[in-house]
Amino acid sequence: MFKAIIHGCLLFHCSVDVDNFGRKRKWFHNRRVKAFSSPVWLLCSGKHPTTERRRVLVTGAAGFIGFHVAKSLSQLGDFVVGIDNFNDYYDRNLKRLRAQVLLHQFGISLQDLDITDQEALEHLIREYQFTHILHLAAQAGVQYSLVNPLSYTSSNVQGFVSLLEALKNSCLSMNLDFPVIVYASSSSVYGKNKKVPFSESDSVTMPANIYAVTKISNELVAQVYHNLYGFKLTGLRYFTVYGAWGRPDMSYYLFAEAIYEQRELFLYQTEQPVLSIYPGTVMEPCRDFTHITDIIKGTIAALYKGYDCEVINLGNCYPQRISYMVQCLEELLGKKAIIRYRPLPMGDVPCTYADISKAKNLLDFEPQVNLEQGLKDFSEWFIRWKEWKVDHASAI
Repeated sequence: MFKAIIHGCLLFHCSVDVDNFGRKRKWFHNRRVKAFSSPVWLLCSGKHPTTERRRVLVTGAAGFIGFHVAKSLSQLGDFVVGIDNFNDYYDRNLKRLRAQVLLHQFGISLQDLDITDQEALEHLIREYQFTHILHLAAQAGVQYSLVNPLSYTSSNVQGFVSLLEALKNSCLSMNLDFPVIVYASSSSVYGKNKKVPFSESDSVTMPANIYAVTKISNELVAQVYHNLYGFKLTGLRYFTVYGAWGRPDMSYYLFAEAIYEQRELFLYQTEQPVLSIYPGTVMEPCRDFTHITDIIKGTIAALYKGYDCEVINLGNCYPQRISYMVQCLEELLGKKAIIRYRPLPMGDVPCTYADISKAKNLLDFEPQVNLEQGLKDFSEWFIRWKEWKVDHASAI
């Protein structure tokens, strides 16, 4: 098992290094030139606005977004510690491989720790005295929340409060400043809102599922801890994040897998038209797909800015039809999809569409990677990952 994972680290080296992507793909290099013109990305040169090295705790560091952001923070010169509970919501081998890449390529060790374990968190905080916290650990997924709601309230609500209490107790007992905190919210908080694009000033009183409820709760809890204790907390409402090393339960991954293995995939249809920005009538879900590269930039900008108490959309600001994503994957994988149609399932929403004017203003956020480019990046990684799993089936 261990040898297989180390081999995987070497095999996927280029797929986790944005600079390698830039050298290998002209389109990515051109996009990066503009992206790196922002103040945050000038830090890649090693120039930091503070003389003291940041000490960053990343919760959920073996997860999709946590893995990528932890890697990037390390490349920027920050000292990073990761924690994860390595649950079995999806393939643990993917989480283990991410953890090994972080350790062997970036020197980031991950501790097996659940965020509901407040005592263990306090011990960790006292040991490292973190200056920044990036809280990404959560039970993800919409449909799973319909069948296992208690896992969401435990991990997403109890876990967040446990982390904040551990920080409060540890910092007060050691007379330390509270660290800057950035936590993952979600576009799911907008629920059944019909007004698009979704703005941070919109009502979030119509959640469509328990997952959304837990994320709304996180934002309220953050407001309380800011009001009571002066914590600096920024919640990032992520919009359908995708890319290499992505979550196997996400639609783009499931569709790629079905196309690659020539199995049926299911596309949903809506009862009412979804968006007026497309010609004709769109009777299918649309999603504001946001590439992981853009999410990394926005997340690190929020972490470095350290606002008092904000919620900010991070999206691509351009919703795409799900069927178009499937068409792109067909072309990239060189196979036709076997498509069946179903009604939109309970708990799902027809459209997500981010208003990112606040992110532009506060974070200098400007998405760079379009869906075609992002799916090309993902598909190349996905093929390598599938081939690696076949070659090392006996070891994993």
